[in-house]
Amino acid sequence: MGNWELSSSYTYLDRESRSNPALRPIDTPRHNLFAAASLNLDAWRHTASMEAASRRYNLSDGSQMSAGYAVYNLKSGYRFSNDVRIEAGVRNLFDRLYEYSEGYPEMGRSYFVQFNVPL
Repeated sequence: MGNWELSSSYTYLDRESRSNPALRPIDTPRHNLFAAASLNLDAWRHTASMEAASRRYNLSDGSQMSAGYAVYNLKSGYRFSNDVRIEAGVRNLFDRLYEYSEGYPEMGRSYFVQFNVPL
């Protein structure tokens, strides 16, 4: 698509305990989705991405669950002629409150700068 790159992945996970069907699989969402779009402009690359997961059980008896969530991220990077790349961005752009395990929230919006140096 010209200067655009699109990528995505989806996972459907259907787990169950064969020895005890009453037990719920913990810490694994049934649905997981990742999607990203990148625009390449000469040495610049701009990327928007989204990660989403459905609810997950935190206790095997099913009495505690974490809600599903979606978070959005942005980053931009510049590649120098020697293939060194610097990127900066924001994770969890909309400062969404979410948790993998009930009662333990993940970090809110965060910013980063990273350097990639080929060896």
